[in-house]
Amino acid sequence: MTGAFDDYLAKFSAKTRSTLKRKVRRFLDAGSGNGIREYKHPEEMEEFLQHARAISKNTYQERLFDAGIPSRPEFLSELQTRAESNQVRAYLLFFENEAVAYLCCPAQGGVLLYSYLGYTPAYSDYSPGTVLQYLAFELLFRERQFTYFDFTQGQGDHKRFFGTHNVPCADVLYFRKTYAARFWVLLHATVDMLSAQIGKTLDKLGLKTKIKRLVRRI
Repeated sequence: MTGAFDDYLAKFSAKTRSTLKRKVRRFLDAGSGNGIREYKHPEEMEEFLQHARAISKNTYQERLFDAGIPSRPEFLSELQTRAESNQVRAYLLFFENEAVAYLCCPAQGGVLLYSYLGYTPAYSDYSPGTVLQYLAFELLFRERQFTYFDFTQGQGDHKRFFGTHNVPCADVLYFRKTYAARFWVLLHATVDMLSAQIGKTLDKLGLKTKIKRLVRRI
């Protein structure tokens, strides 16, 4: 992120850039008080976390996977400590002065980590996650404080869309050479293969995105 934001946007096709900018304009023009706020100082973290927790309670990440932004009291202290050494960036996206999406990125050296993201489902038609990521990148490229933005491990449309490079990584597990270990490893590989195949089939049928949305609303 040491270059210009326009250079980063050049990775997208002209059509995709136009779509991105249209989504951002549509969100910002939808009402007064719409926009992004950045939080990076210790005294700002309590306000950020208060809004982020209110959003997180309604996200599928927290409801289904208990993976929302932490609610433990120690987390606020962690953010404040990081902010004291300029090692965190946090953002809220507001719709008519109501916080509807959050992004929280701790830093390690010159690398920001994609750690916590969530948005209020009721505003999904306005693509708040995409709009927030776009506006946050715009600020980060302008600031030039951090060298990289690490989307971390795992797959996801959001990561593939906004990412520019990837690094192969793996968790390597060693098992004793027993029949039980072979059975569980083979079962895991089979389930993983079937899951991938089902995903590809649903994608071809145009049902994958619809099913994802349905599951997230349960």
